[in-house]
Amino acid sequence: MTKKLTHHIEQWTVADTEATARFAPWRSRLFFQRQAEERFTQRVRVMKEHYERTGKQYAELSPAEQKKVVGPYEDPKWQEYFRDPFVVTAAIALVCIIIFVH
Repeated sequence: MTKKLTHHIEQWTVADTEATARFAPWRSRLFFQRQAEERFTQRVRVMKEHYERTGKQYAELSPAEQKKVVGPYEDPKWQEYFRDPFVVTAAIALVCIIIFVH
């Protein structure tokens, strides 16, 4: 799916967007599903618009150009921490320690 998104955006469909959203970690889906889906849909939209305007696939862009195109629609940094199983496990452990120690 990633290759299709970055190399063949003209073939991307709504079904592809929905299928990709299902691959998000359960932690992201639990807390941020709606926002993450909206941002991903917007990223796909601007990637398609950029391709239609310039004829360049996302993979052909430099990292700075990629950031310029999809940067405003990226997930906030703090939400990325919820995707990391280590961070979530550590947070749960910390809460358990605080609850059971007091």
